[in-house]
Amino acid sequence: MFRAALLFLACLVVTGCVSTKITPIDSSSRAILAGKSVIIVRRNNTDFYADTVASKAVTLAVGGILGAAAGHAIATAAGKKVKEQNGLVDPTPAIAENLAGFLQETHGMIIRDETPLVKSAGMKGVLASARGSDYALEVMTKNWGYFASPGGAVGNHFPDFRLIDVKTGEEIADGTCVFQPEKHGRRGTSLDVLLANGADRLKSDINAAVEYCTGQFREGLR
Repeated sequence: MFRAALLFLACLVVTGCVSTKITPIDSSSRAILAGKSVIIVRRNNTDFYADTVASKAVTLAVGGILGAAAGHAIATAAGKKVKEQNGLVDPTPAIAENLAGFLQETHGMIIRDETPLVKSAGMKGVLASARGSDYALEVMTKNWGYFASPGGAVGNHFPDFRLIDVKTGEEIADGTCVFQPEKHGRRGTSLDVLLANGADRLKSDINAAVEYCTGQFREGLR
């Protein structure tokens, strides 16, 4: 998971190779959703990432995977402080609830009340947590925080989702979302501005990413 996060950041920041990709529900799967149960499964929260001058300096000075790991440790430590001081809450559960509600409204699915924690990596952990339900809905935060952007820094949130047939283990819909702030009129700003007034600008940036990605995921579940 940690290595995947580093690779994602490198791909996103250095090469820009990550983009929004959605695999929607096909017609045959869509036709049998009515009346089926769906449960939201969750994982432990993802660290908040603060792309600071110190984290960049260590990453460049050390170099390679060790430099990336050291820089990541500094960024997540700084992010933890920013998160606690400003009451930031990972939006992943809210996205999952929105998508479950959409499945109920659009396809007549029945939402299970509980939201079990996935205790092991991979599909086996999801299927074990979702036992007794027809489908499992998983939304994961790949990364979130503030990142370097033209003009300074900008807040962002990068989620994935998948809808899984619990009986077969098949993903009948999935997607990854990358919100590109500059394409939505959101340029970077100074950290002073980003974190002023209880981090209002940072929260606004993250909310814009969440709104965009939730919309993209809902299209995949239509």
